[in-house]
Amino acid sequence: MKEGTDKILALRLTRLCQEHSFTSEEFSKLPNLRYLELACKNLVGDFKNLLSKLTWLSWSNCPSELNATNLCLKKLAVLKLSGINITEDWAGWGSCLMSENLKVIEINSESGLKRTPDFSKCLNLKRLVIRQRTNLLVVDGSLSKLEHLKHLEIISNGFLKRDNCDLCPVSFVFGSLKSRSNLQIRGMHLRELYHSSNGMICLKHLSLDNRSLLRTLPDSIGNLKMLRTMSLIGTPIKKLPNTIGKLESLIELYLDWTKIKKLPVSIENLKKLREMSLAHTPIKKLPNQIGGLESLVELCLEGTDITKLPASIGNLKQLRELDINNSAIRELPKAIGMLKKLVYLDASFCENMEEAIPCEIGDLSFLWALHLTKSKIKRLPTTMSKLSHLQTLYLDQCDELEPLPELPNGCLGLMETRGLEKLESLDVLSFRGCDSLKELPDLSKLKKLFRVDVPDHLPEKLVYPRLPDTWEEGQISCDRINPKLKSFSFKLGLTD
Repeated sequence: MKEGTDKILALRLTRLCQEHSFTSEEFSKLPNLRYLELACKNLVGDFKNLLSKLTWLSWSNCPSELNATNLCLKKLAVLKLSGINITEDWAGWGSCLMSENLKVIEINSESGLKRTPDFSKCLNLKRLVIRQRTNLLVVDGSLSKLEHLKHLEIISNGFLKRDNCDLCPVSFVFGSLKSRSNLQIRGMHLRELYHSSNGMICLKHLSLDNRSLLRTLPDSIGNLKMLRTMSLIGTPIKKLPNTIGKLESLIELYLDWTKIKKLPVSIENLKKLREMSLAHTPIKKLPNQIGGLESLVELCLEGTDITKLPASIGNLKQLRELDINNSAIRELPKAIGMLKKLVYLDASFCENMEEAIPCEIGDLSFLWALHLTKSKIKRLPTTMSKLSHLQTLYLDQCDELEPLPELPNGCLGLMETRGLEKLESLDVLSFRGCDSLKELPDLSKLKKLFRVDVPDHLPEKLVYPRLPDTWEEGQISCDRINPKLKSFSFKLGLTD
């Protein structure tokens, strides 16, 4: 920066040697600088009346000691800081946090910030993000004065624990900051939430994920009428208050890896809820009121202790994805056939599922993926032939599965099958109409297999099967595949 110019508005200084420092004399030649990005560098000299128009500052690997005097960034609107030297005692706080124009602050402290700085001069702040490696952060009380704050995000990736430590005296967390629309606190020692009737009425997104000590939600959570997303993933929370039913705008609810054992009956009032996940919770039963979730599109019950789905699940007319993978489910209800829009059903690793799949599954005319890996089902219903949109069928490790039914005629979308290679008594295998197949199963162990029928129009990149060693030339063939194979006939259906 030997020669300056008043035409330079933005400057990036990130690739010079680590020892380099920039002087006040150099910056005096850049009177109109508005955007500045620094890495590892220090500022040296008297900066009085310099950088007076700077509105955006990104400073990575900040120095622990700031060698600049009289640095006053009164026009600063966006501040991004990162590095191991960002502590509560960092020398640059006074210079950087004096602007009433500050709208965005993002702090990434690699060493661990123990206490947030004083924000009392940043009263127009709208977005505050703090990411660090320790979960022992204490939030300065000045945060409660930020009435225009819309987005607060405090994230810890650390594993330290101090039993008697709270995030802060958190009466302000729900009791003030009425403009806030997004609150995300993850990995911190937050024990309790407080909420006044007038607090945070604009909150739209609430996330308190991972390693929090939060065990309860206040009844007043129901006053958050504008809340659209709530995520409590990984918290030890044991139950939801009945007032959860008042969250009339809620669209997404994530309760994975919590301690929740049951849902309140008021859950039926969440008429706008589209996604709900209870994965890996100890919940054993869904209330009948679950059928009241008329807008629900995705329901995840993976890894739960639920043994039976209520018949009311058939009322979920908008449901497209149902995941009961690795759950304690013993059978699918007949009401499954009422889910006319269902496209994805994952019942893999449901080792308690011994009952036959209900014939009503044939009513799922839009189903394109059915996963039954390692279930103990003994048979599939003949109504499987109605699943005209089926693309993926997984039957891996279904060791007790008896003769397969006819699959849908003209199943043009079927791209993948799994588990057929385990059916050792199979003698005829046909994929007529499955023009989207990408891979045929390994058939080398099917010693009784007499005939394989594949599509008329084989895709050029089709992965062809290994055939039994006992096969002779002429049993199966086609011009476009393995030279051993001379002709194919085509009829959809799998016959044992």
